[in-house]
Amino acid sequence: MVNAAAGSPAVIITPMADFTGTFHDNNLRLAAFGLLALAVQIVVIFFLTGIVSRPLEKLAFKVGRIQELGVEQLPSVSSSIREIAVLSKAIDTLDVAVKSFAAFVPVGLVTQLLQSDQKLELGGHSRFLTIFFSDLEGFSTLSEEVPSQELLLRASAYLELVTKTVNQEQGTIDKFIGDGVMAFWGAPALLDDHAWRSCVAAMRIQRGMDALNERWEAEGLKPLKVRMGIHSDAVLVGNIGSKERMSYTVMGDGVNIASRLEGTNKEFHTRILISHSVFKEAGERLCVRPVDDVTVKGRRSKVPIYELLGVYGADDPGLEPGPETQRLCKLTRLAYEALVKEDYVLASRRYRELLVEFPDDPVASALVKRLVAA
Repeated sequence: MVNAAAGSPAVIITPMADFTGTFHDNNLRLAAFGLLALAVQIVVIFFLTGIVSRPLEKLAFKVGRIQELGVEQLPSVSSSIREIAVLSKAIDTLDVAVKSFAAFVPVGLVTQLLQSDQKLELGGHSRFLTIFFSDLEGFSTLSEEVPSQELLLRASAYLELVTKTVNQEQGTIDKFIGDGVMAFWGAPALLDDHAWRSCVAAMRIQRGMDALNERWEAEGLKPLKVRMGIHSDAVLVGNIGSKERMSYTVMGDGVNIASRLEGTNKEFHTRILISHSVFKEAGERLCVRPVDDVTVKGRRSKVPIYELLGVYGADDPGLEPGPETQRLCKLTRLAYEALVKEDYVLASRRYRELLVEFPDDPVASALVKRLVAA
């Protein structure tokens, strides 16, 4: 500072901060406030995004499970946003509708429709597959003897067993015909081992019915015996009917043969009969014995049929035949060879020898009676 008394001008030097300090402080406050506001915005945006995105993610997952026909019932997705709430309700309705649809239509077909852009249209194509029929023995008589509610419960237990087993072995339930079931393997999904899988299913059903009958007999109820027929053939498979009502089913001569085999069980008092074509497809994995050659309506030649007594290579050792069953098959084959050669004396003797070891065998008993009558 210069002395003013000497007549010289006074110069005062002051730090710039004395003039800009207030502005600087204000800038700092504004910057801090801006950062705080930005942080608040980020938090609010994240919160709002979560409110929108989380329900949408749950809905997307639920749609995926519907597409896969997941059996579990996923909870409804709630949201305070009206549009999402409406969408959630629509997807819940879709879930119920698809599950109901799958209860009446083959699950494989429903899955195929959901996972592709294919439309449900009338039409079909030829495919070599395996057809299965089952029926309850004496069900009509039983229906006259037991209360209707009891009969319904027991029939439902049998139908549930067949349905679960067919689905387990990747088969397709075609329809229920009273107490009968029609199913097939090899459509809509292709299966290389459709004949063997159908036989495994039949053996599982037979064992399951044995367990049910044990329980029913312990309760003082009459047992139910199931008869099954299996045949492999080229048939027409597809959507048949009208645009208003259609059915995914199979048609052709092979269907008649499978049904005929199921009915032939009555004649021989057997439980599972398969055709020669099934034996050709999966014979090395089956334990069977020849029964007879049957005539089928519409065919000139007779169809060789076999009784299925076991399967090899399944994941259940209980389905494999024991030594006694294998012995029964061997003796039956020897007698059948003589029958085919029309050596009826030798055939009769061999069937009688079989009855010595297996006195309750229904096939040998039926054929001995036929040979005696002849």
